[in-house]
Amino acid sequence: MLKRSYLFLFVASLFLTCCKKDNEAPSVPEFGTFMPVKTGNFWSYTGDNDYTVTVNGNTKTIDGKVYVEFQSSVSGQTTNSYYRYENGDYIGLTEEFDNFSLVFLKENASKGDQWETEILQSNVSTQVKYSLEVIDFLDSKEVQGTTYEDIQVVEMTVYMNFSGTGVFDPDDFFAFSSQTAYYAKNVGLIKQEGILFGVNSELIDYNLN
Repeated sequence: MLKRSYLFLFVASLFLTCCKKDNEAPSVPEFGTFMPVKTGNFWSYTGDNDYTVTVNGNTKTIDGKVYVEFQSSVSGQTTNSYYRYENGDYIGLTEEFDNFSLVFLKENASKGDQWETEILQSNVSTQVKYSLEVIDFLDSKEVQGTTYEDIQVVEMTVYMNFSGTGVFDPDDFFAFSSQTAYYAKNVGLIKQEGILFGVNSELIDYNLN
């Protein structure tokens, strides 16, 4: 359940990965308006699992790119993931699969914008495709009794394609899970709605420095 919760927190961390690392510790870089990253910021969620995400002040340089480290805590267990912001794209990494990153949100998107990312899990002969779309912009949304403003709504569907031979038919992709995420400007992720293996969660508390 810990991995499921974290998977869609960034909405996107399910099959993400970390590449080559070094020990440099640059200052925390600036992000866009949908993901405040000052050290000590935290967000607490309730839903399928109660969990908290904290910006711990660490950074990691991965293939020459500086990522901000986030720590998630679920039922006493913690896990780290890494995010960066580049040219208006929010990009997530976890240390699950090699050489794969995912754009899960776009700062300057328009309604209807779509993008896809694929990964081949050769060890299990599986193709995974992430299909994302900005499906709405809301002036406001109430979550757990708090009203948030300037909301971007992103839907992510995860498709899978299995092969016992390593040869894939592009027509054999099937929808594995679907997730709708609501991001409020100057706050971050406020709500997730999942279908199948998606995650349901709502923001109940946060602190931004």
